[in-house]
Amino acid sequence: GSGFVISKDGYVLTNEHVVSGADEVTVSLADGRKYQATVVGKDKVNDLAVLKIPGENLPVVELGDSSTLEPGQWVLAIVNPYGLKDTVTAGIISGLGRSLDGEGGFIQTDAAINPGNSGGPLVDLNGRVIGINTAIIQSAQGIGFAVPINTAKEVLDIMITKGYVPRSWLGVTLAELNKDLAAQLNVMPGRGVVVYEIYANSPAQKAGLEAGDIILTIDGKEINTPSEAQGAIRAKEPGERCRFELLRNGKRSTIQIQLTEMPDSLE
Repeated sequence: GSGFVISKDGYVLTNEHVVSGADEVTVSLADGRKYQATVVGKDKVNDLAVLKIPGENLPVVELGDSSTLEPGQWVLAIVNPYGLKDTVTAGIISGLGRSLDGEGGFIQTDAAINPGNSGGPLVDLNGRVIGINTAIIQSAQGIGFAVPINTAKEVLDIMITKGYVPRSWLGVTLAELNKDLAAQLNVMPGRGVVVYEIYANSPAQKAGLEAGDIILTIDGKEINTPSEAQGAIRAKEPGERCRFELLRNGKRSTIQIQLTEMPDSLE
C-alpha cells in the first residue's frame, strides 16, 4: 500500500484496508528511511486510517480543497504499485460524487490505479492532495476511485483523538426509486428513496419504519438518492433525532427517530 505524511511530527494518512489486520506496519519514506508505525485511528466507512511514525521535521504534502474539483480536470496519482516506488500516473477527473459499495461521494478518475496504489495521494497540477486513491474496478480499465481530501479533513482530528469515527445509525438498507420499483409501489418515480430492509433492534425498527416506506425528506431536506439519505444521517451525532417525511400506501406521515451509534460489526 501507499500513504503520505501530513504533519512534520509524523502523522501519515492511508486507506483503512491497507492496514486492516496487520500485526505490524512499516512506513518507508522516499529517501529510504523506514519506521515502525502505530495505527492511531481508523474510519472504515470512508476507508481511511491515520498512522504515527516517530519522526521530526518530516517533509509533508499540501492538502488541497476537493470541493473546487471539476470533471475534466487533470490529476496525478503518486503511488507505489508492485513495489515500484515513486511511480506517477496522469489522468483526468472523470466524475464526482460516485457511489461504490453503497457509499457515495468518491472521485472517479482514469489515472492508472493498480494494486499498491491504495492510500496514495491524488494531486492536482499544483501538487496539492485532492484525494486518496482507494479502489479500482478490476473488470474495467480507466476507472479508479479516490476519497475526496475534504472527507479526510472532516474526520482527521477525531480519528487521532478517539481512534475511530462515531457514526449515527438508522438501521436500514435503502434503494433508489427507479421506474420499475415505482411501478411496483404504484408511485411516481424520481423523488424519495425506498426502505428496502430494516435491521433488527435498530432505531428504524423501534420507531415503526417499515420495508416499502418511501423517505421523502429528512429534517425538511428532499432526499432523492440513498447517498443523500446517508449524508443527512451522518451529519447528525449519535443520540440526536431526525424528522422523516414518509409515503406509505399512498399516505404521507412524519415520524421522529432517535439515531444511535453504528455497531462496530456494521462499519
